[in-house]
Amino acid sequence: MISGRYKKAYTEVLEVLSKLSPEEYSKIPKEKIEYYKKNADKYYYFEIDPSIPIERQKLSKEANAILVSLFLDYFVNDFQRKSLKEMLDNN
Repeated sequence: MISGRYKKAYTEVLEVLSKLSPEEYSKIPKEKIEYYKKNADKYYYFEIDPSIPIERQKLSKEANAILVSLFLDYFVNDFQRKSLKEMLDNN
C-alpha cells in the first residue's frame, strides 16, 4: 500500500508535469504517468504558480525526489547526468 505522503507527491508531480511542453511530456513513459495518476491523492489539491521558479515552489521532498529521478532518466545528456549525480552524492 502506498503511503499518503507518496500519494500527495504523485499529485504534485502530475501538476509539475502538466506544465511541460508536449515534446518534454512525451519523453516520460506513459506507464509512469499512468502509475502516478492511478496512485495520486484524488482529494489533495496542488497547483504550481508558473510565475515562480520551480525551486521556490512548495513541493514535498518526495515529489522533489521523483522529479529529480525523472529529470535524470529522461531529460539530461550523459555529461549533465554525471555532473548531477556527483552533486547529489556530495549533498
